[in-house]
Amino acid sequence: MIPTFSWFLISLQSAVNLLWLLAQAAMGLPVILGLTLLLTRRGHVELCLEGASHMSYLLPYLACFGPVALASDVGLVMAQLSSLGQSISMPSPLEPALLPYTLGIICWIFAITLALIFKRCIFKHDKLAQKPNLKLRDLALSLITILALILLFFTALLLPSYPLAGLPEGLSMMQALQALLVQTEHQYFYSIFPAAIMLLLFLQLKGAQSLNFEDYILAQKWLAALGLVGGLPHVLNNWGIILGYILRSDTPMRIWAQFTENSCLSISLVCLASLLFKKFTHRKFALCGALVCLLGGVLLAAILLHKRHF
Repeated sequence: MIPTFSWFLISLQSAVNLLWLLAQAAMGLPVILGLTLLLTRRGHVELCLEGASHMSYLLPYLACFGPVALASDVGLVMAQLSSLGQSISMPSPLEPALLPYTLGIICWIFAITLALIFKRCIFKHDKLAQKPNLKLRDLALSLITILALILLFFTALLLPSYPLAGLPEGLSMMQALQALLVQTEHQYFYSIFPAAIMLLLFLQLKGAQSLNFEDYILAQKWLAALGLVGGLPHVLNNWGIILGYILRSDTPMRIWAQFTENSCLSISLVCLASLLFKKFTHRKFALCGALVCLLGGVLLAAILLHKRHF
């Protein structure tokens, strides 16, 4: 039995949060990839194709964290139940309570397979980067594949919350599904934010040597702008919820955990916004700040969520 409070639970929660952060980056990456490929019709063809080849290289690796994160969610719940003294046994993956997770993992596996196929396709395009433009047929095929990836990721995000074991009291199936779709749409849109930060980090490590300064700054500004678009609505919505709870007399601990995480995300967004200015010289520090604040928010939230066990 796991003790009521232990560093094991904090470590497990932190690990699950980090896994989901990488899985979210994978979910948001196809959106950035599709928008980048669309830019090939407006110029900067070689830069866009090189960026697309790097994204297609990262996508299947990041997507591998998805099924691991989903399985870790189940393990975390079982560990928390064990810490409360409840006797638990390994349930079947086909039981109603676990079936949404099983289907979600299957969707992730299909998405990883499709991402590997897409990777080969993109690398062929990269070899043809010297051509003045990307063929419309190749672009259409790539975009169709990207839409299929987005659909698979969206389904994998939706299924674990689907109430197969039973509807909440007072809600019809249509009401529950509508609420779930809205929530999943918000979560998926937010995934553009961690995806942009991961790509900025990759650009700093790999692209700075291969790109000239103008293209490097342009790529940074493009990714920073997409990161702001993905992260700002999520952060503003969270601040509204947090302030609403804080103005009450009794604020639950989960809100303070959300307050800490949202504060770190806000600083991360400010660091991203600084990259939009061409004359800004401390770009490495801003990128490090965005990454550290993103990771810090995830880890601090995990610790505060378990503070009640001290």
